[in-house]
Parts: sequence; C-alpha cells; structure tokens
Amino acid sequence: MMATSRSNLLRSLNDCTCEQILQELKVVIALLQQSTQRVEDDHIYLAAFCEVLEAAFTKGLKSPNSLFGINKDSYWNWIVSLDQYYFNNKHNPVLQKAIEEVTSNRQVHTPLSRGRCFIRVALNAKIISVPVEQLAKNHKLTSYWYGADSIISQDEYKKLLISLLFEVTAVDFSLNYQHCSFLDETWIIPSYQRIVLPPLKTLDMQVCHVDHRILVVAIEKGCLAQQAGVSPGDIIDEFAGQVLHSSPQGKLLKILQSCSNGVALVLVKHSLPSGDVFAPIHKRKLFYEKSLQQKKTQSGPKLARLFSSGSNHHDRSQHHLVYLGKVDNILQNKPSDHVINTAINKLLQESTMKPQVHSVQ
Repeated sequence: MMATSRSNLLRSLNDCTCEQILQELKVVIALLQQSTQRVEDDHIYLAAFCEVLEAAFTKGLKSPNSLFGINKDSYWNWIVSLDQYYFNNKHNPVLQKAIEEVTSNRQVHTPLSRGRCFIRVALNAKIISVPVEQLAKNHKLTSYWYGADSIISQDEYKKLLISLLFEVTAVDFSLNYQHCSFLDETWIIPSYQRIVLPPLKTLDMQVCHVDHRILVVAIEKGCLAQQAGVSPGDIIDEFAGQVLHSSPQGKLLKILQSCSNGVALVLVKHSLPSGDVFAPIHKRKLFYEKSLQQKKTQSGPKLARLFSSGSNHHDRSQHHLVYLGKVDNILQNKPSDHVINTAINKLLQESTMKPQVHSVQ
C-alpha cells in the first residue's frame, strides 16, 4: 500500500470496517518486521502502527461506566480492570507490572493518555497480545465492554487480531514511556531536555499559559537559562521535580522562590530531532501570536496572560488594566455582585472614550 493511501486511511480509521483495520494492521506490522534494529520513537512506521492498533481497540468499544459517554473510546478502562480478574486461577505478574507502571506515571492523566502509555509499555515488554487474550477468555466481560460490531467480539476477527499482536512480540521495541506528557494529543514523542540551574531569584524569561501548558515566549539574551538551552517556543514540562501540566498561574514563581539549592527544568523542545516543528507546541505558539495581534487591534481583556519572572518586573505577574470610566453612587451601600456587574455592563455600553492601558507589575 502506498504511503499516501495509508495516510488517507489513518485519517478515517473511525469509519473503517473490521476487515480494513485488520488489513492495515497487517501491513504496518510487516513494515515493522523489516527493521534490522530495535524500533525506537523515531521509527517511520511506529506512529502509524499505534494509530491502527488503537483503532482496533476502539472499534465497537462501549462506555458502560460513563455518564453521557464521557469515557467513550477509553480502552484503558477495560485494560486496567483486568487486574481484578484471575483467568484459570492464574495471575499475570507481567501484565500487572505494566499496569502499575502506567498508573504511577505522573505525566499521563486521562484514560486516553494512559491507554497509549500502556501500549508503549506493553510493546517494550512483549505482552501487547496479553490483554486481548485475557479479555477474550471471559465472554461476559467482553460483551460488557464491546458491541457486536467490534473486532474483539467476533471470533474470526478476534483470533486474527491476537495472531497479529503475537507476531508483534517478535519485534524488539525500545520506547520511552516516561516522556509521555503529550500522548493526549499525538503519538509523536517530542524532544525533551533536562537542565539544572544554580539558585536564582528570577528566570529572566517570559512565559504564557496556553491550553494547560507553560510556553516560553521570550527570554533575556545571555541569561543563564538561555545559556543552558531554553529557547522561545519551548514548553516547561517539569520544574523542580513538579509536573506543570494544568498548573495555576504563579506556581512557577512560587516554586522558584522556595528553591535554595538550584532548580532542575524539564523542557519539551519546539523542534523534533528531524528539524520539523512539534505540532502541539506550534498550535500553542500560533494561538499566542494571534492573541498578541488581537491585543494590538482591540481593547478589552487579553487572551494570553503573561507571567514574567524577569528582574525588570520585580518577580511579579504582569497584567494590564484598561480604564474606561466610572459609575457614580454605587458605593453608597454595600454593593452586591448584581449591582457591580450591572454597573460594569452599563459602563462598557456607554463608554466611547479610547481606553488607557496601564502596565501593573
């Protein structure tokens, strides 16, 4: 199958039949088997294989424990439940260890990212066929998680899937499953860099919270962080041993102020080893740049809230206040939220003056 047709199929895997998914899985496994060395994160066919395997796991998947289908397509939910069952009175310690490695991983937070992390762990441990084999031994459990249109519920397709996954165990994988903080968004593993800085009062950089991540948007030329390798466009993934995913604004500075013996940063670099940009970071950079452009052309609240730890800003968050005018007599009595909101809305509607923007640090 040509690469272009494979790419088109991957974009529409949700609409594929069981036969099409299994055929595609067979093709990408054959390509992996051609490798003379261990399959690592930069292997050209790894992401395609994982996409197709995930499609096989999600085809016909139910969400029995989910209100309004919130956990739909979360195959991790049935994988982690296998630890509660003993088949033929035998416990599988290797499977249990793989599940424990995923549940203890601080960088995966959702069923989707945990399921993808498990696939990587299972490929390394050569047990990728084990969960399906275990599930297939219990027809009630299978019907609980999968509908009749699934690969795993139909004997012919299920046997073929297990056979193909068993073939995969002949391939040697060496995948990094510690750097998995972006598995919610992509199968591509970005470049990570760990740096250690001496005790500092400031980092001399400007960062922006965009979509649950801390994006470096500017850095003082020649500062220690830049010399160590921090660049605009990087994501600060960990800081002093703490994962920063979905962290509140200001947490970075609080951690810095509590570090007296230096600080270690784990960065997600904006470029891949191939030189291509890492798509999830590029998306955030575009959002930040668009928000800056909107600030230049529009008044009102800014979209990108900047935190600056630079020495020129006295280690405080940077905000912008917009003066539009005043409303008299609202403070004669103790105002309620309704009174204040009404006054603000009235002011916004009536104000025709050009806003005066003041930086407050």
